[in-house]
Amino acid sequence: MAYYNKSIGRIHLEVNENGMSMHDYAHGCSLKIVDSCPILNNRLSVDELSDLQYLISRALKRARLQAKKS
Repeated sequence: MAYYNKSIGRIHLEVNENGMSMHDYAHGCSLKIVDSCPILNNRLSVDELSDLQYLISRALKRARLQAKKS
């Protein structure tokens, strides 16, 4: 059962019951990026999802700073 199941554009994230209760559970989240072909489907833990959030945040910050320099 999915406790969190949302899509934004081509990105779909699902967190299951085990992921909600055990943040280090390696298959607690499913992250899909839908493209014409193929669909990228990655399984990760909630802790790894948090790490991904940090990496994306840092990359966006760097990209915005670079854009201001241009």
